Amino acid sequence: MTLRDFLFAISVPFLWGIGFVITKPGMEQFPPMLINGLRWSLSGLILVWFFPIPKKYLKSIFLVSIVACTIQYSLTYTGLSIIDASSAVLFVQCEVPFGVLIAYFL
Repeated sequence: MTLRDFLFAISVPFLWGIGFVITKPGMEQFPPMLINGLRWSLSGLILVWFFPIPKKYLKSIFLVSIVACTIQYSLTYTGLSIIDASSAVLFVQCEVPFGVLIAYFL
């Protein structure tokens, strides 16, 4: 693994984890749904420059984005507005084992 690859591998969890730390102070000024919309709109505007929009899968992408992004992160940010960021990160990390269990039983 090159140094560049190593730095990319380290930066991904760092950037992912720092999102809650940045979002929590924003909850004092803006409602959770607005922050959720701003986050995904900004991400979409950045990614649209690097990846083409696949017209063939647009309907599937729309459905996944509604369920996975809008509903899930709206509930997460609403919960984050009630509790502190460190507790929220612990709860969010529980999504992985629960997701595996739900997938197993479905």
